[in-house]
Amino acid sequence: MDIRFVTQPFADGEDLRDFLDGVAADNDLMTLRVAVAWAKRSGLARIESGIRTLRDRGGRLLVVVGISEGGGTRQGMEWLMRLADEVYVFHDSGRTFHPKVYLASGERTAMLLVGSQNLTLGGLAWNYEAALVCELDLAVPEDSALHSQVIDYFERLRADESVCLELDDERLRALLADPALQIKDEDDRRPRGDGAALAEELEDVEGASDEMERAAAAIFGRSREPKRAVPQPVSGTAKASPGSSAGSTAASPSPSGGSATPSAPAAGRRWFKRMDGTAAQKPPSPASKPTGNLRLSQEDFAIDHTRYFRQVFFGGEVWTARASDPRFEDLTVPMTVVVDGVALGTVDVKVSHAEHRISDQGNVPTVLHWGAKVGQVLRQGNYVGSTVTLEHSAGGQYRLTIGNNPTGPFSF
Repeated sequence: MDIRFVTQPFADGEDLRDFLDGVAADNDLMTLRVAVAWAKRSGLARIESGIRTLRDRGGRLLVVVGISEGGGTRQGMEWLMRLADEVYVFHDSGRTFHPKVYLASGERTAMLLVGSQNLTLGGLAWNYEAALVCELDLAVPEDSALHSQVIDYFERLRADESVCLELDDERLRALLADPALQIKDEDDRRPRGDGAALAEELEDVEGASDEMERAAAAIFGRSREPKRAVPQPVSGTAKASPGSSAGSTAASPSPSGGSATPSAPAAGRRWFKRMDGTAAQKPPSPASKPTGNLRLSQEDFAIDHTRYFRQVFFGGEVWTARASDPRFEDLTVPMTVVVDGVALGTVDVKVSHAEHRISDQGNVPTVLHWGAKVGQVLRQGNYVGSTVTLEHSAGGQYRLTIGNNPTGPFSF
């Protein structure tokens, strides 16, 4: 038996995706059993390819998933029904179903992960998680005994038929209709309180309130540890259905009547929003002055906008505390700017982040400054209802495009 301790999200660490990639790559492993508290589309969309590799060679996936504490989602259960051979929902009222056990079995070997990782994007790669991974040689009596104990655990769960129900379309409808169950919708991004809630795709929350999260943001600083990049969903967007193509499902509604700006480079990250009068520098009141800014908000995407732009989209850049007020951080990056198909060239664009805005009022903490050149174009024209797209290519180049449509689907 080989046992190792794995941690995430450190750049030099391992995470759940490595374990599942290893299962997909090992042709001896034919059965994957999973027992987790939560499973969401955000995680399943990113392991679809590996699961299909397992099943294409005749392998099987069995999942026992919980729905306690509001952690279950409609999309998570729909994805499980499509990807797995057997899915069971476990719910014992008054208790929390909270295991995180992954067992891949073959004729000669097995792999076991027991830790803190749910089948969510947070559990897969984003959150701080830890686990033990055991590589078992089933010819060794001690390894075989452990393997049998874990299988017995799964069978014991399934045998408790009153609280462990096999999932199908009819049962899912019944679960969603039961008002006593808190099953969420990952497409429901309505803000809670004064600001947008933490995105479901990036957060495995167990009873933590937005107020507690905001207070923590004011108390703690930022980690100095480099982190691994978050894996992309196989379909190109976390909102796609299993097996769909990246272009078949838009991440949010977009204006009609135009096409995406041609010749846009492939984006490693892409975010966009439809501009209202404030963003387009056409304030609704004649007495109001243009802000000069674009608020980098959550929109319809599965991001925590209070962290995403500072730590992910522009995370690799050098931020500098403002001398006049150290609560503000600024950076300037060169961006290729295209407005309505007309290239404005490379423009130095300033981005600012103010952490205190989160704790004070839950506001959008990160803004992009249009600057003189782009701001003049916006003020002279009328781009209300147009879409602004920000892209950060895998090669490190930035691009800002304003047009009728986004240049492509959202990409984390």
